[in-house]
Amino acid sequence: MKRAKLALDKVKVFQGEYDSIEREVRGLRRTQRLAATNSTFQAIKPTKRELEELKRKLDDKQNALSEIKSLLTGRRELLDIANRSVQGLKEVLAQKEEETKEMIKVLKIREDKMKSNLAVFRVTKDNYNNERNEIEKILQQSQQREKVVSLELKKVRRHKGKFVDTDVWQKGVMQRMLSLDIKEHLEREESTLSRVLTEFKRTLDDVRDGIYKCDKDIKRVMSDIEEIKAVEAEMTKGW
Repeated sequence: MKRAKLALDKVKVFQGEYDSIEREVRGLRRTQRLAATNSTFQAIKPTKRELEELKRKLDDKQNALSEIKSLLTGRRELLDIANRSVQGLKEVLAQKEEETKEMIKVLKIREDKMKSNLAVFRVTKDNYNNERNEIEKILQQSQQREKVVSLELKKVRRHKGKFVDTDVWQKGVMQRMLSLDIKEHLEREESTLSRVLTEFKRTLDDVRDGIYKCDKDIKRVMSDIEEIKAVEAEMTKGW
């Protein structure tokens, strides 16, 4: 019964890892779709390097998802074996020692995999932190520009003349423009900035959520590693 419960607990552990990575894959796919189709992202003009980095992250996550799915399937098979062994305990008593050795090997392999996953989660968190810093910088610049455009637009709207002098395009360098033309330009820019700010604030929320989930995953995997070590020690002592 103990082994069956242990196998069930491990299935739950791996299922949690699978669900976590699957969420990250969905998030990266959504970001990739937005980069390809969303007008706000296209207005920002992400670089080829940024798009390639996004694709690399998605490929890595999909590979990790495939790996954990395979491990989860294996664990479910082990669970089935453990359940059958409970029913036929007398027939398998002679095989306990060998099975224990094999199980310890499996646990050690899994421990190594968890350490690898832990490294992935830490790298992912670092990437999220870098992305957050970049977005916050863009937001700050966009918000500053939005204030400049808003103030200049208010001035132009109050202006009654056909021409108006403005340094909105280059601070400190005055240019004379048709009032109607600059009003249209500023209104379009204000609208674009509003959409950009809204989209990036939403993206920033997603990134912060990703950092939070990475922290949870890191703590969970570290706890799982310690649990596996404890199980290995207990199995070695007991058998």
